[in-house]
Amino acid sequence: MKQLLSLALGICLLFGMCMSASAAVNIPDGTLSSDYFSSYGCVINDNGGHVLHITFTTTGMGICDEIGVAVFHVQKYIETDEGNYWVDITGDIPGQTRTNAMYCTYGVNFQGVAGERYRVRATFYCAKTFADGTSGSEFKSVTTTSVVVN
Repeated sequence: MKQLLSLALGICLLFGMCMSASAAVNIPDGTLSSDYFSSYGCVINDNGGHVLHITFTTTGMGICDEIGVAVFHVQKYIETDEGNYWVDITGDIPGQTRTNAMYCTYGVNFQGVAGERYRVRATFYCAKTFADGTSGSEFKSVTTTSVVVN
């Protein structure tokens, strides 16, 4: 009986190694209609303890002279008798870029207040030198969906 069980487990292991693995990936907010950006996006998550985790991801069309987030700011949702609106609660916060790279991904934490709704507006930057010797740059902006901090 032990030999049969060992054989069955060995076969399962062999078949398991032959199968491909997959994982879910968040699709970035950006589009492919650019000579500079392949994709760009920003995601916020509630990490608990009143902390938002903000993740920025951008990919360039090939190697870029500089690529990443130029600036971002955090907004809070305000409800009043006169109406509801989003207000910037931070000024422009400098982002992070990489040089001579194809992509830039990084994350930061933001301390929020329990029960408040937040979102992030980010401006991505890419500078390139093209094969013909010309160079240029482009900015793209996105706003995340909102998250209530716990």
